[in-house]
Amino acid sequence: MNGFNEQYRQLVEHAPAGIFYTDMSGLCSYSNRAWQDIFQLSFDDALGNGWGRHLHPDDSQWLLEQWQTSVEKQQNFHAQFRLTLPDGQVRHVQSDVNIISNDDGLPLGYVGFVQDISRRIDTEQQLLESEGRARAIIEQSRIPYAVRGDNDDIVYLNPAFSNTFGYTLLDIPTSHDWFLKAYPNEQYRQQVLSRWQNNLDMIEDTDDHIDPIEVQVCCKDGSVKTVQLAPTRLRDSQGDKYAVSLYDITEFKKVETSLKESEERFSLAVNGSSVGIWDWDLRSGKVFYARELKNEMGYSEEEFPNTGDAFYSHMHPQDVEGVKNAVALHFSSDIIPYRVQYRMRHKNGVYQWYQAEGKALKDKQGQAYRMAGSQINITEQMHTHDRLSLANTVFEQSSEAILVTDSQGKIEAVNPAFCLLTGYEQEEVLNKSFLLLNSRRNERALIRSIQQALKKNNCWSGEIWSRKKSGEEFAESIMINAVKDDNGETVRFIALFTDITDQKQTQELIWKQAHYDNLTQLLNRHSFTQYLQQAVKSQFPFSLLFIDLDHFKQINDTLGHKTGDELLIQAAARIQHCVRASDIVARFGGDEFTVILTGIKNINSIKRISHDIITHLAEPYKLNDENAYISASIGITQFPIDSVVVEDLYKYADQAMYDAKRSGRNRFAFFTQKMQENANRQRKIGADLRIALEQNQFKVLYQPIINLKTGEIYKAEALIRWIHPQKGTISPADFIPIAEDTGLIIEIGDWVFKQAAMQAKIWRKNYNEHFQVSINKSPVQFYNTNASAEESWSLFLETINLAGNGITVEITEGLLLDSVNVVKDKIDDYHQSGMQISLDDFGTGYSALSYLKKFQIDFIKIDQSFVKNIEDDAYDKILCETIISMAHKLGKKVIAEGIETEQQRQFLLDADCDYGQGYLFSRPISSDELSELLKNNNSSTAD
Repeated sequence: MNGFNEQYRQLVEHAPAGIFYTDMSGLCSYSNRAWQDIFQLSFDDALGNGWGRHLHPDDSQWLLEQWQTSVEKQQNFHAQFRLTLPDGQVRHVQSDVNIISNDDGLPLGYVGFVQDISRRIDTEQQLLESEGRARAIIEQSRIPYAVRGDNDDIVYLNPAFSNTFGYTLLDIPTSHDWFLKAYPNEQYRQQVLSRWQNNLDMIEDTDDHIDPIEVQVCCKDGSVKTVQLAPTRLRDSQGDKYAVSLYDITEFKKVETSLKESEERFSLAVNGSSVGIWDWDLRSGKVFYARELKNEMGYSEEEFPNTGDAFYSHMHPQDVEGVKNAVALHFSSDIIPYRVQYRMRHKNGVYQWYQAEGKALKDKQGQAYRMAGSQINITEQMHTHDRLSLANTVFEQSSEAILVTDSQGKIEAVNPAFCLLTGYEQEEVLNKSFLLLNSRRNERALIRSIQQALKKNNCWSGEIWSRKKSGEEFAESIMINAVKDDNGETVRFIALFTDITDQKQTQELIWKQAHYDNLTQLLNRHSFTQYLQQAVKSQFPFSLLFIDLDHFKQINDTLGHKTGDELLIQAAARIQHCVRASDIVARFGGDEFTVILTGIKNINSIKRISHDIITHLAEPYKLNDENAYISASIGITQFPIDSVVVEDLYKYADQAMYDAKRSGRNRFAFFTQKMQENANRQRKIGADLRIALEQNQFKVLYQPIINLKTGEIYKAEALIRWIHPQKGTISPADFIPIAEDTGLIIEIGDWVFKQAAMQAKIWRKNYNEHFQVSINKSPVQFYNTNASAEESWSLFLETINLAGNGITVEITEGLLLDSVNVVKDKIDDYHQSGMQISLDDFGTGYSALSYLKKFQIDFIKIDQSFVKNIEDDAYDKILCETIISMAHKLGKKVIAEGIETEQQRQFLLDADCDYGQGYLFSRPISSDELSELLKNNNSSTAD
């Protein structure tokens, strides 16, 4: 450092490259900041032999030995080695050390230049990952390449070689053949062979880069080219080889010859590149730019002045400072080369990348007075580097797993997303077969179809199953592409895939929810309809069964919906047990199930299966440690006997099922044409009912109820009649069930109640302040929860100022069994408003004795079927006496219906029955007629 002034000292200290000095014994005496950053050593730690502290263990011994040998022999030293830094990072370093001499030529020490080449080494490693990839690069290179094997054989020539010299492997199968044809002059050939062998020996000894030699090559067509030969040792799976680049510098030599200014310029130009030569006279400030340099950028001789300012004015503004610093640094040191990259503006205004190399000549005072070099357009290389960098970034950062294999399916590369998805580390799968990911779920036919598609179309995409390292299988969406070489041969495969297991499971769940009932796992209504439509299209006979559970609502209301769901699950299993595997079973909705019995023509077989279903459904259900009982009604229709239309089959099975219910439940019924006729008739009646409401075709009649002890008209039952304009009077037995099915009973019942309530108010005011009117209320009215459809009866009574005890609500005993909570709540509401409850048709249905305690029942009506036979049937007599006695003991009044003879009246009176109703007293009459009876009744009572 003593020979440098302060300016140069600062340049060296702040130089971007590492620089150090040693004495002649090899001991370090100086290192600049860049050197200390590279070696991660302070200045004091680097002095002497301390610079070797962080050498990589595998490189330390040979490196120190070679350094010591170079010091002893006073030779320049060049080496590449590794450092192991304190944080464990491994850094690759290149060092070039030259001897420093004084003006008399005496050596003073060594000056060294070090460079961190880790990034370059990494890049080289990436480029060397595959022999095929390197071969592809050489194939496309414009520089001629030849490869010689361990023996004398030439094993490869790239296209540029044959294009440049005209020779093929057939012409020069061995190195001997090449030397004979390329150097036909014997004396010159021996000179080339000697120089060439020296280079090969140096490669064997140092395994390092060797400077090229320049030779004259005779081409096949007889022309002579000037060539730079540079050997490189290769090691691959086929053994050791030598790759030789034969860089054609013929044009460069022509340019050299044209430089007439001086031998010095000729010498400098030789050290430059074959493209874009320049020569800068620092003393005059003039610059010689080769014509090729200007023309390459689109300028003529006149458009690009030969000045330094012209050079910088065409340079990208952001690059100017860096280039000037590189020039200054080169001028300040004999060991720092001038090698820089920058952008130049072409005549078309577009900037392109260039790389320049040059060397300065200095006078005895160390002042640079001339500098020459070359400029090469590297835009394409930069773009290629950017594309490679981008491709590598995409590969590493992609969220999709990427797998690269060779043509035989051996894994060459995987990305981090692959490792994250499969659980495999990169080292675990490299050079392994891709089949380690294969799942047994993939059928061989699928694998064959993938192979055929890749062979035919070079790509395939779809869904397959794979297996992770843990053994867990997952569904993946994958795209596979085949990569071809120039000959159309497949060299590798690239697969991109993502885990779609959750998506598949979601799709399966959605599909299942769309086609199956969530509770019973049977087909749902939609899917069953599709099967039914398909069965109709197939034209094969089948039977359609509609199954409805009887009184299921009672289970829900008494035991809760959760228990009801459990019963439905058990019922579904029992139905499936009764049919064949080929039959179709579905939950149609609520407590309704449907079955398609396929291929059964024998009606007895249909009956047997239906009977089995009813029998099994009637067996006890174990629900919450309790036994529950339920029955079922089944409607059956047959294809194609009954119909070939899906909608009709549904309708007919439903009609048959309701017929089974009307016949007493717990049975099955086949559809008949008479059912359809009845259904049509009922549908017509239903349509007429709506008109009847609008046109006031209904009429309320009243049948008196007599106090058997006093003969007084105590109350009356309101009975609706339909006076049809064409059909005359229609019996309630014909239209009430239809009104209940259609829901019109809500409006009709409300209308009857209002008519009867207003009439009761009149009779109470005019004849008897305790008079009551009994109104029949359908179970459908009880179950109705639409407050707007049925106005509160209690509110109406308040509106017309009628006491609640002016109305008695008549219900059937079957209602008490159907829905305990709903019925009880409404009965309680009626009682709170003062209305009384009468239990109609007592004894004709289910036994309701236990319910008389649970419900507030005021009257019990003995059905007329018992009354009409009491004169002759001893059983009916006993039954009537028993009902009367039981009711009285429970505090209930008794009304006997259907009294037609004096003997019947007398028996009931003797049995202590409270009230009587029947034709003996009066048939149903109009309100005016009843008013007249009440008037006469009051008069006779007064008498």
